Amino acid sequence: MAPSAALVMPKVGASGHVEVDSDTRIYYEVYGAAGARGPLVLVHGSACALPFCADLYTALVKAGFKVLTYDARGLGRSTCARRLLTSSAMAGDMLAVVDSVLGPESRFVAAGYSLGGMIIQEAMHRLAKEGRASRLLGAYLMATSAGHRFRPLPWRRERQAHRQTAPMMYRDDTDLENVFVKGPLSDYIFSTAWLDTFPGSPLIPPPALAPTPAPAASAAASASAVAEGAAPSAATAPTAPAAAAAASASSAAAAAPAPATSAAAGGRTRRAILNDRFRAHWREMSAWEIKYMDYVVAQVGGEGGDEGVCFDTQGEAGGRGAVDYVVAQVGGAGGEGGDEGVCFDTQGEAGGRGAVDYVVAQLTAYKGHFLGPRRAALIRRSGVRVRVCVAPSDAIFPRADQQALAASLGATAVEVVGGHCDATQLDGAEAVAADIAAAFGGAK
Repeated sequence: MAPSAALVMPKVGASGHVEVDSDTRIYYEVYGAAGARGPLVLVHGSACALPFCADLYTALVKAGFKVLTYDARGLGRSTCARRLLTSSAMAGDMLAVVDSVLGPESRFVAAGYSLGGMIIQEAMHRLAKEGRASRLLGAYLMATSAGHRFRPLPWRRERQAHRQTAPMMYRDDTDLENVFVKGPLSDYIFSTAWLDTFPGSPLIPPPALAPTPAPAASAAASASAVAEGAAPSAATAPTAPAAAAAASASSAAAAAPAPATSAAAGGRTRRAILNDRFRAHWREMSAWEIKYMDYVVAQVGGEGGDEGVCFDTQGEAGGRGAVDYVVAQVGGAGGEGGDEGVCFDTQGEAGGRGAVDYVVAQLTAYKGHFLGPRRAALIRRSGVRVRVCVAPSDAIFPRADQQALAASLGATAVEVVGGHCDATQLDGAEAVAADIAAAFGGAK
């Protein structure tokens, strides 16, 4: 049967809200039969709502997992009055949902991509620090990184957050058509080579199109740089250790189905299928609608382990959207975790001016994600089994950064899909679900 553009969610076994605090209610859903493999907790990337990963849920349920997932605070059906959107705070949300739904002593596999992978890093560190790492049956991190010690200066950080979120925010279907379908966004979040081939064809671009790996001799230098918290340079990008490289090749070969013809795929490339899916369901799948701008900017600016609070107050009556009073992001470059920052965005005066017109009192800000060598070492010592699914064609997190994360955690590195979000859709989701099942399906 040819792959469909329809958005088909698995049957919901349980759903509801978890009260995290007086301001925040997190909406969750559970899929899969009782007594199935798992449970597996899936954590989304930035600006995604539950239906974005419909194919991945379905594939995981078919692989035998019981799956728990949820909408991030402020997005989808979750609520939040305060914009507390760093990965450290969001790891607290994840653990609150797990404790409430599965039980405070439950054991589970954690899987996450992009920002979700950073949230799981924070959750792993928290559990290891509390001596409860045995609750984790395993962790599967997709298309993510450990961050860097040296981050942009405050004003540059703010500009970067706006630049990264603005292309994802749409007012209507016309915006989606111009920016996602006809514009560059689809090729930014998915691998171009994957999009322009048929379902069933190789999931990772051919070697001629893939990034050239760095010489093996540079791996030690890169590992040293990571241990010091520095960003790996192109000259010192690590290659996967021999065992991880073998596992990568084996995993990719096992996960990738045989090449498909255009007829087997219904004459449609993955791009054509996903374009139709996003046209019909983008409001359900994502937080790309302009009303979410303040939350998404906070997520992009706050993908990190440092605590930070942003307050964004509602504009005066008159129909102004959230984009008119976007959160001002401020902060600095700092060390590992633990620093708190508060950013206030004041309400616009009567007369139509938005808060951005008379900028905010800038106190301090969250620093941005940085796992750091000490915290990575604690996770390694805890004995948690970690598998890092490296996306070699990822336009957001360079391959070297993903490999450095695997090295810092003593994790197995595999390459199953090519692009940043390829693991969430169509046969990319099926391949990743098969890899998760092979790695953690027997965990007890």
